[in-house]
Amino acid sequence: MNPRRNDSSSIIVGLTGASSIVLGWRFLKHVDLLKSKYRDIYVVYTKNSVRVAKLEENVDLVSYLSELEGISAI
Repeated sequence: MNPRRNDSSSIIVGLTGASSIVLGWRFLKHVDLLKSKYRDIYVVYTKNSVRVAKLEENVDLVSYLSELEGISAI
């Protein structure tokens, strides 16, 4: 057990269709660090965030989120 991890803690990352989708996407690249700090990691995203991720970052957001282990995407 990680002494720095609070097993009762959760984090929710919200991704909207705003142009700053890149900030959330970069944040999620550090999922291993997040897993060391939080018991539960949730990502909530909108349909528009999927579109903006593709247009601005050329990222298939749904596929990317499905490949991340240890998170729940809604």
